[in-house]
Amino acid sequence: MHFVKGTASLYRPILLSLIRSRSLSGLPLYVDVHPTTRCNLECRWCVNKTNKDTAASETMNDVNIPMYLTKLLEPRPNSPSYSPKRIHFCGGEPLLRRSVVLAGIRFLEGKDIAVSLVTNGTLLIQEVRLAVLGVESLQVSIDAQDRETYARLKRGDYFEQVLRNLEALANLRSKSNSSLRLVVNYVLCRDNINALHPFLTRLSNIGVDKIQFRTDLTADLETQRALLQEVIGLKYEAPLSVIIKSPDTPVTRDSFDNCLARFIWIVLGSDLSIYPCAHTVARGFQMGSLIDSNLFEVLEKNIKSPNPNCLRICPSTCGNINLLGQEILDQ
Repeated sequence: MHFVKGTASLYRPILLSLIRSRSLSGLPLYVDVHPTTRCNLECRWCVNKTNKDTAASETMNDVNIPMYLTKLLEPRPNSPSYSPKRIHFCGGEPLLRRSVVLAGIRFLEGKDIAVSLVTNGTLLIQEVRLAVLGVESLQVSIDAQDRETYARLKRGDYFEQVLRNLEALANLRSKSNSSLRLVVNYVLCRDNINALHPFLTRLSNIGVDKIQFRTDLTADLETQRALLQEVIGLKYEAPLSVIIKSPDTPVTRDSFDNCLARFIWIVLGSDLSIYPCAHTVARGFQMGSLIDSNLFEVLEKNIKSPNPNCLRICPSTCGNINLLGQEILDQ
């Protein structure tokens, strides 16, 4: 079992350049593409439940997504061959707009960019399974160890269906030359912490490569730490890789002077606007639009602009990046 924490230190050289010279060279590293903010489940901890002004416009479609992905990759000063290291299709439930996701995956095929799909796994039909054999990873959010807990936490009776979909995809992978990694995401809470060993064994038998445990960022810090300690104490040994990801501490806007994560890990929304992070895909947080600008122009405009007026908890990696940025600013 691997405990992953404090990875923001990897971003120190980038943050130093960003802070000292306002250099956007090579940024952003990661782009989340949200074909929709809608979902067919209602997870207890979902940030979109509190985003009452979620960007509802779905201007992105299967015809124009190649053009707007191209805008993400356009050359810029000092980075003539720029491309992000990774593009995630997520949301919302991205497969509610399956044609957009598939068109995006086809466009990025053969480019030197790691592509992943983050989904709840309920809509992994055969067409999607075949398409994702060509991406780096498929991340499926299950967040429960049995059918009853799944229904209670996610408001849907899809537990067995999702596991069948994963098994079908694993079987397809074994018959191909695909290097696709199958990853299960699991948000920890008091209701889903028990009887994990049988669940982990089942995932391993299905063909899942890794499970990533995360904390529910809406829970108090004491609860998050207690849950992490319980998982760390599992002492699970199996071919399945078990990763624990957590923030150094839950981070809100008042924890730092400058949101620097908005230049490192951004979101392209379904309305074709750029947003600072996955927790701020809502009206009032747009950094700019790719309809009338390219990505570099949007970032350049925002490097001199005030921070987003955000009261939400930062996604864990973004929060750690912002805390490290504050540490550098305070030196």
